[in-house]
Amino acid sequence: MTIWSKLYKLYLLGKVKVSKFAPSRYTPGRRFYTTAFLTSCALASYLLYKNTTGLTSSKLSIGIDHAQVKNIWYDDNRESKKDLPSVLKIANERQSNREKFNFINNVVKKCAPAVLYIIISDPSQVDFDTKSPVITSTGSGFIINENGWALTNAHVVLEQPQSIINVITYDGLAYTATLEHVDVSKDLALIKINADKKWPVLEFGSSKDAIVGEWVVALGSPLSLTNSVSVGIVSSINRSAEDIGLRNYPMTYIQTDASITFGNSGGPLVNLDGHVIGINNLRLTAGICFAIPVDYAKTFLDNIHFDHKIK
Repeated sequence: MTIWSKLYKLYLLGKVKVSKFAPSRYTPGRRFYTTAFLTSCALASYLLYKNTTGLTSSKLSIGIDHAQVKNIWYDDNRESKKDLPSVLKIANERQSNREKFNFINNVVKKCAPAVLYIIISDPSQVDFDTKSPVITSTGSGFIINENGWALTNAHVVLEQPQSIINVITYDGLAYTATLEHVDVSKDLALIKINADKKWPVLEFGSSKDAIVGEWVVALGSPLSLTNSVSVGIVSSINRSAEDIGLRNYPMTYIQTDASITFGNSGGPLVNLDGHVIGINNLRLTAGICFAIPVDYAKTFLDNIHFDHKIK
């Protein structure tokens, strides 16, 4: 307890005369000086106590959530303490809702660098204006191995046997690619980017772990609009091919209301952990879209003995 607190306490008990330090409180016309003296004592006591406890304003860190600041008041016996907690929520108040709740952006930042825009060109046809091979189709894909191996849909890369495959990466650079393996029954294809570098990859999840109602993100290049993202939920995890009008297909699909349209085919459908649970495949109408479960892709890779090194 500081000397000012002691003086103030003794004054209240009548053991110290104010006249020793300031004009008497009973002196007519001098009440102003008495009030100023008492206020000075109280203020000095508070400032000294605040410094000794280390709770200066500079030490109330804004970055700490739920900080507890306790103002301690002493009773007449100077022994017991009364704590008055007040929770500081400065960090939460100053952080915008966009920063706190934009979980989709976290997924996109993690996954987008490994997503490809695929362009299929026919060298036998030349565009009159650009003198370049005519583009016959476009689609999407994603890298599954740091050496440049990527997955897409078979129907994206099988337009013409002599087609040229070009891929545009997230940073806008273009590379050629070669078709290595195809499984038409599962509508899956494996391509290899012709560039000697280390590539960002996407991790496989498990379509068996998908939950109806969970958030998912579809990435790709719908209608040639590169680096596009759509968001929705899993509407069904076991939609049969027959249910959507595909005959003689023993497959099941993940149904989602995340928008999938022309050009999205072959792109990844990822969960909030950024793990691929499906390969975007087709759309019946707005809000009713389908992805090939990623477990089919795992089987496809196992059958061709491809070691993608992603569990």
